[in-house]
Amino acid sequence: MRLGDPSLVGQQYILPSPQFLAQGHYCKILSPAVGASYSSQFATVVGF
Repeated sequence: MRLGDPSLVGQQYILPSPQFLAQGHYCKILSPAVGASYSSQFATVVGF
């Protein structure tokens, strides 16, 4: 990125600082079995 377009180096969303990353959160990646279980439970709750 630095070699391709040096103007992007200062953009926090392109190359975020460690402090910026520490403030973020990430969604948990579900296994296929857990995803299927959640989908089934949701379908039951909404009446499908």
